[in-house]
Amino acid sequence: MAFDWKGYHALAEELCHNHTGGKEAALRTACSRYYYSVFHRLQEHCIVNSNFKPEGNSNDHRLLVDHFEWINESVARKLDSLRQLRNTCDYRGSLDIMTIENTTKYSKSLATQILLAYP
Repeated sequence: MAFDWKGYHALAEELCHNHTGGKEAALRTACSRYYYSVFHRLQEHCIVNSNFKPEGNSNDHRLLVDHFEWINESVARKLDSLRQLRNTCDYRGSLDIMTIENTTKYSKSLATQILLAYP
């Protein structure tokens, strides 16, 4: 049975409310999980419905955004923004907690909007 990527979204929700490993770590991880829940669900959708052919490497992130430019430009922009937010949380160690909180809230909003269009 294939992994249900909705589990990442549920985990992100849990991390936003329970900071067992520390608030900053939980929120940074939640931001990442929001992105990957959307990325993998959209990728599967496009493989099945619009002949998307991922390469199986890091190029797939850009390829999926480019693919969505033809399908739904609004989703393409949101997916790209969500990836940039994920990169910010994953790679910028000098963020203050308020920035991380706002980034995570915005990530949740984008992920929710995308998943409403592609459940």
